[in-house]
Amino acid sequence: MFGLDKRKAKAGRSAKNGRSAKKRIPEKVLLGVAAAGGAAGSLIGMKVYRHKTSKRKFYLGVPMLLVLQCLLVLFLLARL
Repeated sequence: MFGLDKRKAKAGRSAKNGRSAKKRIPEKVLLGVAAAGGAAGSLIGMKVYRHKTSKRKFYLGVPMLLVLQCLLVLFLLARL
């Protein structure tokens, strides 16, 4: 998703003749996917595509979500 949004962002910047930019993926969707269990993939996507890495809610929020998800997995495994 981060790669797709990065491509759309680049395409929107290079649009000429007043053409509308391609529909971007909203930040709340990117964060929602990370919160729903995709924090590891989101963090990898941020690093690989260098996308959203300067936005505070991403460079702090996604790693925090990853830590919480890892703790949840450890908690669930300990209960087995």
